[in-house]
Amino acid sequence: SDDIGAVEGSQAMIVGDKVFVYANDNIYALNRSYGTVLWNTTIPGDEMAWGSWVSPAYDNNAIYISTGFNITKINAQDGTKLQEVAFPNAGYACNGGPTVADGMVFVGSGGNNYYALDENDLTTVIWNYTVPISGSSSTPAIADGKVVVGELTWAGSSHLCCIDEFTGAQIWATELPGNIGGSASIDAANDRTYIVVSTDYTGDAGEIYALNFTTGVVVWNNTITYSDSTPVISGDYLYVSGGVNTPGITYCYDRSGTLQWTVPHGSWTMSPAVADGKLITGDIAPWGTSDGIYVFDAITGTPVWSYEHAGSSPSIAYPDPIVVSVGNDSKVYAFGTKCYDWKEEWFGEGSDGGTSITTTELQDAIHHWLDDLDVRGYIMSTKDLQEIISAWLSS
Repeated sequence: SDDIGAVEGSQAMIVGDKVFVYANDNIYALNRSYGTVLWNTTIPGDEMAWGSWVSPAYDNNAIYISTGFNITKINAQDGTKLQEVAFPNAGYACNGGPTVADGMVFVGSGGNNYYALDENDLTTVIWNYTVPISGSSSTPAIADGKVVVGELTWAGSSHLCCIDEFTGAQIWATELPGNIGGSASIDAANDRTYIVVSTDYTGDAGEIYALNFTTGVVVWNNTITYSDSTPVISGDYLYVSGGVNTPGITYCYDRSGTLQWTVPHGSWTMSPAVADGKLITGDIAPWGTSDGIYVFDAITGTPVWSYEHAGSSPSIAYPDPIVVSVGNDSKVYAFGTKCYDWKEEWFGEGSDGGTSITTTELQDAIHHWLDDLDVRGYIMSTKDLQEIISAWLSS
């Protein structure tokens, strides 16, 4: 895409033919095939400039984003702002985003509370949960009627908390050494939940924990680099990234916590992804100077391909596989099967006029432009039409 101010570390959201992107005080919808801007909507953004890399959520044709003092709901089709609500406790959200499930929006306020809000009316609070000490910066993880969230205390220890999804009642809260700035992953089938705890930013140190999902008892833990990464579970393996300075490290563990291998790429603000037997990770971090996306065999760690830009938490969609990731140049990068160029419709050798533009082709192009008609998955801009007119004048 062009430079749209996309925030490095934030994860773009692919839904149908659109890609939704957080750009601090704007949400953008991009055309999935071409990266062109379909609409953008102004939001309050990170007013206190804390460097938030929050990611949007989607449900029922609506985009949800929690930034600063507010949570905002936007029509995904045309960008119309549907609701913008301040957190009841006047909290300030940073990094952690909303999760939508079962008609509710679950979100941390950045203060001491996590909320379940009515998806149809964000002013309706279904329940709120107060963490044991302070801080609510996780994106809630949900499975089997339970919500797992962390607290960010900066007090030497923090709690990973499990809450009843429908009542907000605490099921368990396990104290862990360090701070939880990231989000949990849940493997309900194997009764596990995983979380990263950051212990020393200057020393680039952290821990990854596996806990019993039912009881909250710690099953195992391992030392990693500093991280707010969300672990990703795939088959018998668990992957997590870390590292204050890029390039960082991405780790592969089995379910017992035994380290299988590492690769010298990753970051404390990015969460890897696994698809089609491949691990996708990246070198990107706030205030960093380098980026890049790297793909490895998910079983062996063998390199598959890489690209010098992008590197934020990737999003993957099928069919016509596509990987989308934000770079540190505020652009969004898409990788996959190359889309057929819309210009082939009029400029291609197989078109009516070949590489020249006929009057009939010009009329057809004007018709497409006036009515915003799809051209091979693309909506023409005024600049595109001007290019066709110029070519017609030269023919």
